Order: sequence, then C-alpha cells, then structure tokens
Amino acid sequence: MARGTCWRGFEQKGMKKKGDKLVANCVRAAARGGEARIPRKPGQPAGSKKHSDLYTDENPKGTIQGLKFATETDARKSVAKIKNSGRKKAHKIQAAVAMEQRAGVMGKASVVNVYRNYIDSIKKSKQEGGFISIKGKDYIRDLL
Repeated sequence: MARGTCWRGFEQKGMKKKGDKLVANCVRAAARGGEARIPRKPGQPAGSKKHSDLYTDENPKGTIQGLKFATETDARKSVAKIKNSGRKKAHKIQAAVAMEQRAGVMGKASVVNVYRNYIDSIKKSKQEGGFISIKGKDYIRDLL
C-alpha cells in the first residue's frame, strides 16, 4: 500500500487546510491484528544489534519497569531497581547506558553522573562479573 505523503505508521484520512493550502490529514494508523509495530529504521532487520533508537524497546518482555531520569533522586532509585532486577550483567549495563544517554540528550549532567558511576562500578565489580580487557578494549565477560 502506497504511503503517499504520510510517515510510516500513519495513514491519510482525507485532506485538511493548513494556512491557505490543502494538505493530507495524516493520522496514526490503528493497530492491526498480527502486524507488529515497526520500531526500526527503514531497511534494518528485526532484532538488529546495531539498533540505536533510545526510545524504542524491541523486546518489552525483558524491560526493567519504572526507570526514570528526571531528577538525581529518580536516577538513584532507578539504579537500585537495575541492581535488584535479577537480570544478567549485560542487561543491567544496557539499561543503565540507555538511561545515561537519555539523560545526556536532555542535558541533565548530574543524572548522567549517577548512571555513569553505576556503569563504572559494574566494570570494576567482581560480584557483577566485571569486564575484561583484550588489546586495550573492554569486553563484557558474559559475551565472550
């Protein structure tokens, strides 16, 4: 089905007036049974390891619920949730890095520091498994 002038995930429902022009009235497409939402960039395969969208969760089953980055207090509570989530170390790091990047985009330096300190502590922690260094690059031990 041709998209015309509407974005992916939107469909045209007639025309509307914008200023002096008539333009397509694009509305969010209704969820269709069996069709998955497309959170990836065009041409990117499902489950791609190179996915870089900070705000899309391709596998919500593994999501650690309730993580926030609005204030430093929210970040500290979120770090506690990540620590106590029972997830593997790689999952914890991924959640913390995503939250750190989101806070960075919003310009919240103190929140970024909370998440960065947690990430750095995981790298050093024997309890969490830590990282190993090979030829100057850090690798997560579970992934080797």
